[in-house]
Amino acid sequence: MNKGSSIGLTSRTDLAYALELTKQSYSYLTSKGALCQVEAETASKLCLPGVQLEELSVDALIAIGGDGTILRTLKRLANPETPILGVKVGKICFLGEVEPEELQLALDKLLRGDYAVEEVMKLRASIAEGKSSDAVNEVVFVTSQPAKVIQFEVIVGGEEVFRGLADGAIIATPTGSTGYALSAHGPVIDPELEAMLVVLLNPLNLSSRPLVVPASETLKFKVLAPSPEALVVVDGEVVGKINVGGEVEVKKSPVKARFIRFHARKPAFYERLRKLVEWRASAKKW
Repeated sequence: MNKGSSIGLTSRTDLAYALELTKQSYSYLTSKGALCQVEAETASKLCLPGVQLEELSVDALIAIGGDGTILRTLKRLANPETPILGVKVGKICFLGEVEPEELQLALDKLLRGDYAVEEVMKLRASIAEGKSSDAVNEVVFVTSQPAKVIQFEVIVGGEEVFRGLADGAIIATPTGSTGYALSAHGPVIDPELEAMLVVLLNPLNLSSRPLVVPASETLKFKVLAPSPEALVVVDGEVVGKINVGGEVEVKKSPVKARFIRFHARKPAFYERLRKLVEWRASAKKW
């Protein structure tokens, strides 16, 4: 990036530490000649001029928070392919790149253009005619009634791969394979592979297992009778419902998520994975 580059800032607004880091980043970047735009909700907490995230047009965006902050930002950005630099503040930040104590060094590298951009696959869920939603991590289908299973079928490339009762199903990207799908006992997929992961949630048929399919395939999730309606959840946000007889199509999105990286891609992925597994193992002690 050059002097005069436009950089966006957004933050968790319920953490004073995240807001303080955002304020420090704004002051430092502007002192170096960068043009900073602060997302409106974050700006209101810092008494700065703000821009709605949907109207933000920048060369790169810094998201200070956890994975939830990054995913919500990607969902709302006017240009979903804007490169994102995640600063790890929160319990879980697998998508983030830098620790808070590394922030000033990271800002200097960002301004110098001393970074790489990692592009990762997204999914597109077609919920209804003309309505779709993209996922960085996963598209989840779950029962709308707690403690009630749904009857459904999963079709891959025109072939039925599951029909039966379960709490729902997860369709995940390689990036999302380290999230909800991993907690549901799915495998980890290296992000250099383009594939879709299907993980059933508590199926009554105990022989059902996770399935990895090529990203070139089209998946369909169809609710069968008798069954309550199913919710469609994209990266943690409910985006629609499916009634009996209804279906949702999931396939590779033509749009990719782009993350700013300062470290070699493969070693960094496995280092983040190792830390995630260690964090989950330590969390079990509580």
